[in-house]
Amino acid sequence: MFEGQYDHAVDPKGRVAVPSAFRRDLAGGSVISIGPEGRLVIWPTPTWEMHLRSLPVTAGTPAEQRIYLRQVHARTREVELDAQGRLLLSQPHREFAGIAERATFVGMGEYVELCSTERWEIDSAQVTSDFFTELTDRINPTGAVAPPSAPS
Repeated sequence: MFEGQYDHAVDPKGRVAVPSAFRRDLAGGSVISIGPEGRLVIWPTPTWEMHLRSLPVTAGTPAEQRIYLRQVHARTREVELDAQGRLLLSQPHREFAGIAERATFVGMGEYVELCSTERWEIDSAQVTSDFFTELTDRINPTGAVAPPSAPS
């Protein structure tokens, strides 16, 4: 289970240290790909394979799903950590996520998100206590989003 938020420097070659809390579960085989909202996603290989099996491509696959899968597969690569526990981010991945000098890892349960620290700080600043309370009230325990409540 991946939890927590960690900020790390990115060196001029595009290497970033993977948080020690995540290394054990990622070092045994992982992939990195593009994700929503300008983020990269890092999945342990078995979890990634289960995710992809839930999105098969068949003759009847809708065009939107084919486009999504085409882009995801084209922009996915295996993760290899060096002896210091660093991950080399490709230039296209860094550009997609806007990562330059600093990157933020966020544990998302079954996978890890990675984005620029600047993006993380901007997004986090928008999550006020009132907004978080409203969001919490809209999300039920099964993860389904309830419609926003009508103003009183």
